[in-house]
Amino acid sequence: MQKILIATRNDAKFGRYKRVLNRVRPNIEILSPAQLNIDVKVEEIGESSEEIAKHKALQYLNYSSLPSLAIDEECYVEGVPDEMQPGIHVRRIGGREVTDIELLNFFFLNYMGKWANWTFSHVLALSPEKIFLDKAVISAYLYMRIQPGHLIKGYPLSSLLYDVKLGKYWIDLTEEEERIVLQPVYKSIERILNKAFEAD
Repeated sequence: MQKILIATRNDAKFGRYKRVLNRVRPNIEILSPAQLNIDVKVEEIGESSEEIAKHKALQYLNYSSLPSLAIDEECYVEGVPDEMQPGIHVRRIGGREVTDIELLNFFFLNYMGKWANWTFSHVLALSPEKIFLDKAVISAYLYMRIQPGHLIKGYPLSSLLYDVKLGKYWIDLTEEEERIVLQPVYKSIERILNKAFEAD
């Protein structure tokens, strides 16, 4: 059975992409760094989400000797000046990596009532020479909750991201609704797996 390591220590991200991979290719064995006793924090090196994801994929490939899927995200908020854009530093404020609560509060204070465009860069490294890239773009409305809800650890902005068509926050989506909202991500992962397996 083909094995793929999801190159992240973020449990929420691992869970999301495990669901995606299970749906797209149910015959793949999906592993986390923790299952392989890999406890290394990989630095985010690069000038774009694509470069950062590639660096992560290659680092985890080196640690595990397994095909490694890395994901990095960047965010651009409509109607916000360049110096206020989250960009590739979504988890950093003033150059400092912040907690889930700090990130949620920063977005709440600065970006409410605006559209956020997210780019998801997916990189699958089979070897240093065989690297496959694909991207997905999703727009979501940043909307204030009437009452504060619980957080998804590792994905705090799910409490603010609102799907207008479904009329629900991302944190409240069922698995089926998540597949609808994240359809570009599912298609991107399917494309990258098809390219990788065909080339392999």
